[in-house]
Amino acid sequence: MINKLVDFIKSDKFRKLFKFGCIGVINTLVDYGTFSLCHYLFGIGKFIAQFLAVVVAATNSYILNNNITFRKEKQKGITAYIKFMSVNFVSIGMSLVMMYLFSDIMGLKPIVAKIPISVCTILLSFTVYDKLVFIKKK
Repeated sequence: MINKLVDFIKSDKFRKLFKFGCIGVINTLVDYGTFSLCHYLFGIGKFIAQFLAVVVAATNSYILNNNITFRKEKQKGITAYIKFMSVNFVSIGMSLVMMYLFSDIMGLKPIVAKIPISVCTILLSFTVYDKLVFIKKK
């Protein structure tokens, strides 16, 4: 068991996941910052603020992950960005449904509801990026 854990920690997959996590922290700050500015400072509704926050954070994520996390599989051109953003639009839809569930149904404050929303969307996104978006070209 310990050997498998050590092997995983030494693997490329772990390094990618670690880089993705670090960039995820930055993107989460961008997401929360954009959401807070839009919703609390500018008075934009929580659903539009959530949409805008995810779009801004996703664009930042594409730039950083394409150049750092998935550098060996770096994608170029508008097609790569469209594939990346397609995953994020699914993520946006999922995050809006979860915002409704956690905030409107369960009564959590929107800023608190973003915590489980962020965890779910980050895990889904990494998996899809790794398997479908950032793939080595043959």
